[in-house]
Amino acid sequence: MVAGSDEQELAPFFDLALDMLCIAGSDGYFKRVNPAFMRTLGYSEEELLSTPFVDFVHPEDRAGTFREMEKLRHGEETVFFTNRYRHRSGGYCWIEWNAAPAGEGRRIYAAARDITKRRRADERFRLVVNAAPNGVVMVTVEGEIILSNPRAELITQLPAGGLDGRRFPELLPRPEREPVMQAIRECFEEAPAEFPATRECLIGCSDGSLVPVSLTFTLVASEVESFVLIVIVDLSERWQTQRQLRQSEEQVQRSARELHEMRLLLIQAEKMDSMGRLSAGVAHEVKNPLAMLQLGLELIDRRIMDEDERAKGVLKMMQDAIERANRIVSEMLDMARTRDLELAHLDVNELVQEAEQLCRHELMTSKIEIHEALGDSPLLVHADRAKLLQVLINLVMNSIHAMGAGGLLRLSTGRGTMGEIARDEGARTSDHLRAHDRVVVVCIEDTGSGIHESVAHRIFEPFFTTKPTGQGTGLGLAVAKSIVELHGGVISLENRKPTGVRVTISLPASPDSQQTPRSKGHEIEKPYASQVATGP
Repeated sequence: MVAGSDEQELAPFFDLALDMLCIAGSDGYFKRVNPAFMRTLGYSEEELLSTPFVDFVHPEDRAGTFREMEKLRHGEETVFFTNRYRHRSGGYCWIEWNAAPAGEGRRIYAAARDITKRRRADERFRLVVNAAPNGVVMVTVEGEIILSNPRAELITQLPAGGLDGRRFPELLPRPEREPVMQAIRECFEEAPAEFPATRECLIGCSDGSLVPVSLTFTLVASEVESFVLIVIVDLSERWQTQRQLRQSEEQVQRSARELHEMRLLLIQAEKMDSMGRLSAGVAHEVKNPLAMLQLGLELIDRRIMDEDERAKGVLKMMQDAIERANRIVSEMLDMARTRDLELAHLDVNELVQEAEQLCRHELMTSKIEIHEALGDSPLLVHADRAKLLQVLINLVMNSIHAMGAGGLLRLSTGRGTMGEIARDEGARTSDHLRAHDRVVVVCIEDTGSGIHESVAHRIFEPFFTTKPTGQGTGLGLAVAKSIVELHGGVISLENRKPTGVRVTISLPASPDSQQTPRSKGHEIEKPYASQVATGP
């Protein structure tokens, strides 16, 4: 308590102070105010001392002011209490108070400061922060969040004010916490950088999910306090766009590879077409001389004495060579002949049985067991009888040669539904099969050695054979594929387990065949699941 001469000695300081100083009584009136107090609020000393000071307080702030007065009456000090005081002009000023009681609460000594400009600046700053399109948080050197905007709360899926008071690193996955905390400390310890530090990481949401974000750290310092402003940019859309871009690039690369493969196939097709035309011309030129050679050998054979076994042997070898050359020429002509077909409605079961009968001698000689599983007749297709029979015989003979002595040949037929078809099998042309088309299926399976995977993709190429030199022309399967495709069908070959080969022919079913009920006792196995699905 200052009294007497001491009070008079301190009076100049009271009057000269730039801050608002006052003495109030427990009765609710000011007892003394300094000039700064009068200048700040615009009232005269008489007006201030004659009016209860609560009348100057904004109605919304009076309850808080009464609580502070009660604390002062009980001997507690007030520190940084803020309320609004009415200015003589009618507006309100924001006043920040420090006050202490004296004389058992009968008097209050207070110092105050007009913080209206600072408060308005804070409000403008808050408006700017809240309007920012990105998340913004302010943190202390310990990482405690003292301010956050709605966008930051939206990114983390927290309610309004849910970030305030939390430590920012705790929002991050554990591996990210220390690096981010280090970035915050560096903002306080180092000189401001030309460009703010930026870091990409994941931030946790209230539902446990993680959001990719970019964090930018900027030190904001004043004479009173310093803090780090962290701008949070949600990278979810960018990451999604980058992921879609990578997927698009991968698709473009796949398409480029497919285009390259298609070009190679086109070149190969053009080469084979040219070879076919060339082969046809060569075959016609060669066939007549071969016939003349054959006639000449037969004439010489009749004139050689039976005792000359050596000459007879040489003639036999020459005749075999001419027959083989003639067979090659015939198959080359088959490939080059016109694509016109003599079509008729045929029962596939009858064709399979006829092919078996024609190959019966070879089957018996090789001691091969036959197992038939034919679907309920008629299994009608619109086909050229001779050409389709040629295909079946060729495939049966291939199986016989593959098995050698002994083995099991299984012939099965049935109806099915076409599955997905590879692009090089005619799926895009109007006269070829499409997915879900109804088909008649012929399946030929053997127990031979199978086809090595390294050459399986070449098995239908002309002049390619897996047989020893001199035992195959390499045209049989190529001709078979050509005939099946002429009928709008698909032929495929795959290895069976544990051994052997399965050849599947799928031909468009005739309408009459599609309407015919199928016996439950003749269900065809699914021979090639990726292409044919059997059904009623």
